[in-house]
Amino acid sequence: MLITTEAIVLNHIAYSDNKRIITLFSRQEGLLSAMLRSGNRKSTKVSLLEPFSTVEIIAKRGNGSLVYINDISPLKIYKTIPFDAEKRLTTLFMAEVVYRTIREQYRDTSLYDFLDRTISLLDFTCDNTLVFSLIFLLEYGRRLGIYPNTETYSEGAIFDMQNGVFCRQTTHHEHFATEESSRILAQFLNEKTDSYDIGQYTRTQMIEILDIVVRFFELHLPNFKYIKSLEIIRQVF
Repeated sequence: MLITTEAIVLNHIAYSDNKRIITLFSRQEGLLSAMLRSGNRKSTKVSLLEPFSTVEIIAKRGNGSLVYINDISPLKIYKTIPFDAEKRLTTLFMAEVVYRTIREQYRDTSLYDFLDRTISLLDFTCDNTLVFSLIFLLEYGRRLGIYPNTETYSEGAIFDMQNGVFCRQTTHHEHFATEESSRILAQFLNEKTDSYDIGQYTRTQMIEILDIVVRFFELHLPNFKYIKSLEIIRQVF
């Protein structure tokens, strides 16, 4: 049985000199593990496997969970991402986040459309990739049902990452943000996503808030492990 579907590349590893196993999040089939015969290391097919590339595949189902790609082609040709180191790092971060959190049985066309729109926004409109990464993480978490409860914030409150609320005092666990970081996080969350005043936040503040949101994810998503690209983001942005 042949499958034809749009898909977003999340990860790929070499299986042999001319074969790769690709993890894709597809619009029609959800999460897919696929075998691609690449011919050689400089093959055009391999160039389509950059993180968060959008492709169309024609694949054949095997006996197990693996599908075998007969053909793969690009759906979009990005204008700025291939030539912008910060944007390429952002796609790596986004792909790693999704790769570690999408469940095997997860099929969600609205989530696929959100991810597809996000990569287009990054390519065409993004001016600050650090803020973009934070907005992506928060909006992605919202779609997974994980989002801080901003209604619980009041002046002087601190963010309880374990319970997802702002509170006045710590309890029996240690997963709390500082008062200042909590204030900035609440302010950021209460702004409209299309009107962020980037100038009011320093780079250090944005990195700290990004770290808090990542820790928040780690507490609420069992498969959300250490994000390797986050350390690169801290160094580059």
